Amino acid sequence: MKPTAHESTGDEMSIRLPSRLRLLCLGDEEPSWSGLAMRLGACGCDEPQFRWCLSSTHALTLLRETGFDCILIAREDWQAGNGGSHADVIDFLAALQAAGHNEPTVVVLPPNLDSLLVDLADSPAEFLFSDQGWQSPAIAAWIYRAIRRSDDLQQSRRLSRADDHRTRRERSETSHVIDELRRILDESPPPDDDGEPLPAQIHKFYADMLRTHVIMGVGRLSGEIRKLAEALAVAGVPPGAVLAMHLEQLESLVDGLGSRSSRHVMVRADVLGTELMLHLAECYRHKSSRTGLGDFGIDLLHAESLRQKSSHGPVAENRPPS
Repeated sequence: MKPTAHESTGDEMSIRLPSRLRLLCLGDEEPSWSGLAMRLGACGCDEPQFRWCLSSTHALTLLRETGFDCILIAREDWQAGNGGSHADVIDFLAALQAAGHNEPTVVVLPPNLDSLLVDLADSPAEFLFSDQGWQSPAIAAWIYRAIRRSDDLQQSRRLSRADDHRTRRERSETSHVIDELRRILDESPPPDDDGEPLPAQIHKFYADMLRTHVIMGVGRLSGEIRKLAEALAVAGVPPGAVLAMHLEQLESLVDGLGSRSSRHVMVRADVLGTELMLHLAECYRHKSSRTGLGDFGIDLLHAESLRQKSSHGPVAENRPPS
């Protein structure tokens, strides 16, 4: 159950607890339920349900059998030297954590009990310092505080798990995309002339461009991308080699992310790679149109030209000899 937010009433700050609360009380003596119920009722909890345990063993048994909204702990003798309440509460809180119990817990301590606080430094429990034990006027406020803190911790854990799951899913999708790019390269026909491999300077230049594009966003490097495509086309670099360079630098960039999200990188890298390949294709088209492609050049892609060639071919073959 989640408590409502603080509500301001004049100069006082009141709290609102759920109307029903199941409270497990661990202490040497059974609390005065009427006094505790009145304090809870003043904060909106009209139907509290109490269970009292003398020993931590009994409390752990009840926790395994049923759930509670909050655990209250108050002892009469907290001295460490007697090996009683001091050690018992420390062991009980440790057992709660070991068993995976996330119930909000309030420990009512007398003031100036520094020795116990040192031992409980890692405990997620809330500590209320009061000489009045169960009858402390602040006990309802500390119950509210413990429940709110527990809810915040659980919400934080849920968000962390969701973020981890999303990161793993994105990494899986990234690996799938990279594998598909590698498959395309493996299945593409090799060029007629492999030529010289791209120099390291080109790889470094493209790596810097890719990293800058991922950081700065789309449209900032269009001029540089166009110039790179023109240089690659002039050098006669085949598209497969350009795609291989893109894939190599993309893998290096993704590997450097560690556990961070890769979706942002993949989206912007795809844009850069697509823009580069588009400019490269356009450069090769212009290059081909200037040099001429012959009867079986790029004009075969045009439906009208293809129709004319198919219709004129048979006529020339059936022409009677002169």
